[in-house]
Amino acid sequence: MPAVELVHVTKIHPLRSVRARSFKHLALSLFRQRRAREDTVTAVDDVCLEVPEGQALGVIGANGAGKTSLLSLIAGITPPTRGEIRTKGRVLPLLELGAGFHPDLSGYENILLQGTLLGFKRSEMSQMLPSIVEFAELEDFIHMPVRHYSSGMYLRLAFSISAHVGPDVLLVDEGFAVGDLYFQQKCLGRMGELHRRGTTLLIVTHDINLAERVCDEVVWIDRGRIVERGAPSRIVHRYRRRVFETAYPEPIPLAHREQAAKSREGRYGSGLVTFDFLDLRDENGRVSHTFVHGRSMEIRMRYHVHEPVPDMHCMVYVQSDKGHGAACISTLEMNQPIRPRPSGGVVVFRIERLDLGPGRYRTIASICSGSALRGDIQDKASLCDLHVRVIGFLVEGPPELSRIAATEVPVRWRHLPGDLSEASGAGA
Repeated sequence: MPAVELVHVTKIHPLRSVRARSFKHLALSLFRQRRAREDTVTAVDDVCLEVPEGQALGVIGANGAGKTSLLSLIAGITPPTRGEIRTKGRVLPLLELGAGFHPDLSGYENILLQGTLLGFKRSEMSQMLPSIVEFAELEDFIHMPVRHYSSGMYLRLAFSISAHVGPDVLLVDEGFAVGDLYFQQKCLGRMGELHRRGTTLLIVTHDINLAERVCDEVVWIDRGRIVERGAPSRIVHRYRRRVFETAYPEPIPLAHREQAAKSREGRYGSGLVTFDFLDLRDENGRVSHTFVHGRSMEIRMRYHVHEPVPDMHCMVYVQSDKGHGAACISTLEMNQPIRPRPSGGVVVFRIERLDLGPGRYRTIASICSGSALRGDIQDKASLCDLHVRVIGFLVEGPPELSRIAATEVPVRWRHLPGDLSEASGAGA
């Protein structure tokens, strides 16, 4: 028997109107009652899924895809509208850390309370209590009412309890992601130990790099249905490509180039040359969205030629999450125009030392031709393709470096044929 098995499971939620606040509102609600009964949303749609014992399965997908609803069904928090769910052993959900804590009880008392709710005897929880407190690093605060805890302390205690009660199946909905970086790594290490001991893990995450690194398999969910399941690297690659293609659709048809520079939901340009994919890689050549101050970083941009141009330039503008310019990486600044390959190619920017302060950043990427080569980058006719929002990343480093707001980034670049996978030997 698998640890978790779903057989044609469907979950339908009604879209209920708010409570009437007046007689007029009540009358209108009654008038619309029949229609309201018909308004529903299908959160999980005819899902069949088996999770073998001891497997770590990642669940990825966009917001509203049905990932958390799926975990809630497996946890037994909500029943399915149709279908059957079977689980083996003790199933422990981490969908909302600390949801069962009583604010007026101390951390010590809440540990015992949570153990009782999970079916443990007081003597059993008393034996586990020292390890729980030590992992949570709350020795000095364990007898304090939890309403005085910070959100970080609350999180540490909740995860520590869950990690020590020995579940057969652990359901994680990114609860550990809200902690600081140190505690995130500590949680990941603990989940790794549980996995090695045979615990089955189901992890819902928006961090696709985490899913690729931690999970044995990944399931991609969209609109309540399973799109695909398989090896993490393959599923993450296909999901990343779909997200990019959905966010940045095809360029303006060449027959309508008179509309060049007209906004298309954050995309501009004539469409003579376009890029359809951009990824970021760390010092080991792995796709990543987290980088370390002072270490290397690569930006890879794949382009396609729709109508011949003699030369072109590629640019990636880096902006902080507060909207301040941080760096401009461009072949134009290096005065080295690119001769585009008719079959397309990949431009790779190599940053030997990432001198950005710690924080979150986003990128704006573009390709220019024509008069841009003469320095007139404001000439709209020279703009082939520009994406206002492409990809974001995080830079880690000592807090004292946070004052760095702008910097010149030393960059080397190269021009490669083919696509990103051919250029790197791995999917992008």
